[in-house]
Amino acid sequence: MSFPETLRPGRGPGGRRRAAVVTRRWRKLLCGVALAAFALAPLASLATANARGAGRSVGNPAPELWPKLAPFRTLVVTNLAGATAGQRLAATTFEGAYNQRQGPNRLYVVWNPDDQTWLNAGVLRGVRWSALPGRGSGAAGQLNALLADYGRDIKGAILINPSDPDTVNLATTMAGIDDAMVAAPSQLPLLHRYDIPVIHSFAGKWFSSPTAAYQWEFTYLFPKTNPADLVVLSPDCLGSLRDYIIATKSFVFFLTSTNAVEEPLMNRIISSRPANTPILGYVAHERSDVADLSSLGHFLNVSDFLQNESDFAAVPSLPRLVQPKPLPVRADQNTIYVAFLVSDGDNAQYVEHHMFDFWRRDADLGAVPEGWTIASGMADFAPSLIDWYYRHLPRDDEMLSGPSGVGYATQMTGTDLRQFARLSGAFARKDSMSTLDLWETPRQIAPFARVSRLPSISVDAPVAYMHEGGTVVVGETNTYTEPASALLSTIEQDSLAEPTSDPVFLEPLVDAWNLDPQEVLAIAQALADWGKTVGKNFVFTTPSELALTEEAYHQGSSSSLPRLNSQAVSGASLLGLPPAGQLRGYTVPTASGPNLIANPSGREGTAGWTDTTGTLNAQTYRGRPDIAWNVPATEPHQVRAHTYPAVTGGHTYRFSVQLAGSGQVFLSVFNGSRDLDSPAINLRTSYQTLTWDAAIPAGAPTGQNANAPQLQVQEMGIGPVAVRIKDATVQLAST
Repeated sequence: MSFPETLRPGRGPGGRRRAAVVTRRWRKLLCGVALAAFALAPLASLATANARGAGRSVGNPAPELWPKLAPFRTLVVTNLAGATAGQRLAATTFEGAYNQRQGPNRLYVVWNPDDQTWLNAGVLRGVRWSALPGRGSGAAGQLNALLADYGRDIKGAILINPSDPDTVNLATTMAGIDDAMVAAPSQLPLLHRYDIPVIHSFAGKWFSSPTAAYQWEFTYLFPKTNPADLVVLSPDCLGSLRDYIIATKSFVFFLTSTNAVEEPLMNRIISSRPANTPILGYVAHERSDVADLSSLGHFLNVSDFLQNESDFAAVPSLPRLVQPKPLPVRADQNTIYVAFLVSDGDNAQYVEHHMFDFWRRDADLGAVPEGWTIASGMADFAPSLIDWYYRHLPRDDEMLSGPSGVGYATQMTGTDLRQFARLSGAFARKDSMSTLDLWETPRQIAPFARVSRLPSISVDAPVAYMHEGGTVVVGETNTYTEPASALLSTIEQDSLAEPTSDPVFLEPLVDAWNLDPQEVLAIAQALADWGKTVGKNFVFTTPSELALTEEAYHQGSSSSLPRLNSQAVSGASLLGLPPAGQLRGYTVPTASGPNLIANPSGREGTAGWTDTTGTLNAQTYRGRPDIAWNVPATEPHQVRAHTYPAVTGGHTYRFSVQLAGSGQVFLSVFNGSRDLDSPAINLRTSYQTLTWDAAIPAGAPTGQNANAPQLQVQEMGIGPVAVRIKDATVQLAST
């Protein structure tokens, strides 16, 4: 398994999560001075009274957090597939301005086939919809029809400066305040044709920098916006979420904590809302910006490409969603229990599009139990979408709360963390979710578990079984791994990382963008077939079932449980299905030759060993020399003790080490470019062996330097450890 330094990859509407939404190279070309202030129309009150300020209570089991709109009865649908960027901006913002009126009729824009399929599937139950007749061909004809038929129902338009992209966000915020659409200066003839007045124009007006633009917006527009949320959205994103921003009068901006000039204003804007106010959209630099906003007590609902949210947010919130209750099974010897956890369901546009395609089209959905992450708050902010998934949930699958609960956060602390955990637990219970996928720092696992009071938590790190305040904690056993053959190989290695006949519990992460249910079935079938060659049986469960099964095993109550149940599936039964694909995974190699670690057990003191934190000493344990590594306090990050074997690039080696003591650790092999991690173990007084086979890339650095391949014993920062290390071994491996 592998846990690289970065978080998960960037996400877009049709691919993996992006490292940054937009390049910012155009910003250095900007010049000019800030605009003068001007009078704005007063902010109209929303029908759902969204102004909830700092006194917001979290005592309610699941309080309404996101701005909502009043329900409606009819829907006019316009198809703008193939629209230009300018047409997208105009149509999306017009949709928002019209829907802000909250009348019995609303507008809905079809941008791609999924948008139409949702309507055909009847997700907006009780709503009658009709297609808008065009005035001319294509997207232009549809936009003409929109303005002709409904232009009189909005107040006007705000013009952007096409040479200053940040004015797109300023104009969007202003349009929400003024019940207006957003347009480019080139669309003035279109506006004049349908008597839509220009309320304000940014055309020809310049801001000297993004900071200057958003400082102006914060000073003059922020007080007039909806206090229930914030939106971070690239100005290059000209459609999608902007209908909701305008309909709910939200404040939208785009700054990053990675820019020293922008960070203070970004933090000031975020801190101007009460802790745990939702932030929608998407950030420029995921790792840094999510850490920054969550350190300020906020969470991100990824939604930059969520479409027609001004319609979905008008559906009444669901009081409760129901799914089958998970049950444990018996944990048998020589059996590997595997629960596939599907990533990225906290990403609303993934749920609206890519995940929707999987569920509608993949005949192998439900053949293997999977835990599908989803944004638990969709029961409020997009109830018709999440309801569709619950109504179509395969018997063997489950829905669980995506990172890190009610929203995406990685650096919550103190009171903010407790409030966040309380909210996350409340929404998970509302959605009858037993498991939550936590992406917080490991040291926050215990306080989060105690407050959220959920049955189980899955952690995106090599974490061994824990029990915190009634909550089972399970570590995911890999990060984003593709193609399917690579994930297969990783699971196979994880199965044998600790030589034992005891049951093994694994929770591999499935890359939601790149691995579909058919490929998961192919992996499961390959595992079941491979298991026969190494003397292991496989049982596949949901993540919640895995946690309960492991809990029963550690509590000694497993023997009376059934071997399988209505959700758990044996590998043998999967081999009775038609083959889903041919995959080549891991072949157990033969290790031979000398040990390439010069000081494997401390006979030479601590020569060749280094630690990042704590103390290293050569000692004797149970009559034999070893190396003692002690970390007496909980660290805020993972720490390690490591040594450099004399390996050569272009070869495969077996890395192994024997470990005893207290606390939990894992074996990590740094192969010169990335970490390859074994599952974590809880240390005992007797030695346990961890093993991992790794290929060293050709040209990998050599010697005693930080970039050279290493055998590492790592601790995630969960708590103090006292580790005894002996027989660290690296040998040439061949198949």
